[in-house]
Amino acid sequence: MSVQKMHGGATHTAEEFVLAGLEASKSVENNRLVAPVMVCFAFASELFLKGELANQGIDPCKEHSLWSLYKLLPEDRKNWVRRMYVHLVGDIEKASFEREIQRWSKSFIEIRYWHDQTSKEQAYFDFSNFIPNLAISLYNAYSHIDEFPIFEFPQLRGKHIK
Repeated sequence: MSVQKMHGGATHTAEEFVLAGLEASKSVENNRLVAPVMVCFAFASELFLKGELANQGIDPCKEHSLWSLYKLLPEDRKNWVRRMYVHLVGDIEKASFEREIQRWSKSFIEIRYWHDQTSKEQAYFDFSNFIPNLAISLYNAYSHIDEFPIFEFPQLRGKHIK
């Protein structure tokens, strides 16, 4: 089976998870839905990268790490991903952008399975505006219908990586 056939629908599914994340984010003021919102946006980011890899004829395999998926992209597509993010959020150096992808690379898995951890040093997980804005910037690039503005968790207003 071709890579395109296996993963070609990833971007459409990613768009749906962005919409779900945006809808759920309307209720994050009390922190109860922060984890589901982050899971939606992190999964959408993963699917957008897998879809872009499929468009390039590259098999993303069963990889979930955003950093690993990003590294598989040809250099021009890595630059495209960053440009889409910059278009939404504002300028960010390539090195800083890549550090953020590395930092939040496994957020989908870590947040989704946080409840399974045997040792919890903190009573909460970490979250960021980076992942929602990565997903939204890629959504905006693929969508020909809507374009969403920059996203901010109320708890992290004004905190953006430069």
